[in-house]
Amino acid sequence: MIEITKDELQDMLHKAAKTGAQEALERLGLEDKTATKDLEDMRQLVLSWRNIQTEVGRTAIRLLTTGILVFIGAAIWLSVKSKI
Repeated sequence: MIEITKDELQDMLHKAAKTGAQEALERLGLEDKTATKDLEDMRQLVLSWRNIQTEVGRTAIRLLTTGILVFIGAAIWLSVKSKI
């Protein structure tokens, strides 16, 4: 039976985790010195996409509201115009 100390086991686990993380970063193309900038760019891209989605939704609601108000205004104007 092989016996290892707690420190040896922790060291082995640490090395394995570090190696696994390095391999995962390499597969993603994030192992070089520009990886931090790449991640910041990706985060900014996601944030921009979310902002665009929010603004598109707001714009659609504004257009719908404006359309309804124009329709109501035209209906009132036609109603008043026909009585004059």
